[in-house]
Amino acid sequence: MAKSAILRSPLPVFLCLVVFIYEAVVYNWIFACLVLPSRGKEWLAIPFAVVFDTLWLLSAVSYLRTHFADPGRIPKSWDAFVARASLLPSSVHSGWQPGRPAVCKKCDGRVRPERAHHCSICKVCVLRMDHHCPWTGNCVGFKNYKFFLLLGIYAWLSSCFALFTALPELLSCTMSTVGWRGEGDGWRCRADTWEGGTFLAFGVVALAIFAALCIMLSGHLPLACQNLTAIEESYDNMDNPYNQHDWVKNLSQIMGAPGFDWLLPVAPCRPLTDGVSFARRGEELSVCFDTSGEQPSSESEEDSEAVQAAMEDIWSQRYTTGLTEAQQAVA
Repeated sequence: MAKSAILRSPLPVFLCLVVFIYEAVVYNWIFACLVLPSRGKEWLAIPFAVVFDTLWLLSAVSYLRTHFADPGRIPKSWDAFVARASLLPSSVHSGWQPGRPAVCKKCDGRVRPERAHHCSICKVCVLRMDHHCPWTGNCVGFKNYKFFLLLGIYAWLSSCFALFTALPELLSCTMSTVGWRGEGDGWRCRADTWEGGTFLAFGVVALAIFAALCIMLSGHLPLACQNLTAIEESYDNMDNPYNQHDWVKNLSQIMGAPGFDWLLPVAPCRPLTDGVSFARRGEELSVCFDTSGEQPSSESEEDSEAVQAAMEDIWSQRYTTGLTEAQQAVA
C-alpha cells in the first residue's frame, strides 16, 4: 500500500518541476549574469547560456511529453478485430508469447495483444509497457518511451554541461567555506552569501541528477538497443523474438525509421510498428507503409480505411494464421 501511494503521489512530479525551474534560473541568472562577469568571463555567458538552454528546453519538452502523452492504451480497433476474428487468447504467464493474445483479468477479460501489460497504478493495459514512472507521473509504454529516453539523454547532457562549465566557480565557492580566497577576491558569489549558497546548491543538485541519470540510462539504453522492456528483461522461456541483432533496427521499433526526428521529442515521423504487432528477427512489417516509408495520408475517409485495413491484415497474419516457430516454443 505504501509503495502504491508513493507511485500515485504527485509529489515526485512536483519535485521534478521545481528542479527544472531551479536549475534554469540559477544557471542563467546567477551563473551567467553574476558569476561569469565578476570573474572576467562575461564573453562566455551567452554561448554557455545558449547551449545549456537548448539542452534544458529539449529535456523539459521531453519530460512534458512523457507526462502528458498516452503511453499506449489499446486501441478500440483492436477490440473490434478481436470480436470479428474470434481470437482464442492464451493464459497470462511470465514469458515471451509472440503472436499470442492474452486475457487481462483486471480489465474485465479484455483481450490484449503481444507485449501489452496491465498497469495497476493507471488501471489500464498499455502497449509494450515498460514500467510506471512516479517521476513523470505516467506509464512508460509504446507511445511515450521515445520521449522517456530523450528525457534521460538530454537531462544527462544538460547536467554534464552545467557541471563542466561551472566547475571552476563551484570549486572556488566550495573552497570559500574554509576561508580560501583565490582568483576574483571581489566576487560576491561566495558560500557565505545568498548567491553563493544558491549556486553551491545548484551544483549539488546537478551532480545528483547526473548520478541518477547515469544509473537510469545504463539500464534503459541497453534494453532499448536489444528491443527489450524492463518487464521482458526477466523472460527466459526463449530468446527474445523481437531482437533484430542490430541496435539501429531495434531502436527503430521505438523511434521510427532513422532520421532527424530521432533527436526531437515528437512522435516518430515514419513509425515501423503500430504497437499491436512487432517484427520478428529478420522480418519487416512494411504492409502499413507506402514506398516512401510513410503512412498514407488519413485526411480522407478512404485513406483512413486503407490504413486500418492494412493494419488488420498484419494482425490477422500475426494472430490467426497458425503458430510460428517462436510460438511453438511456448505452446
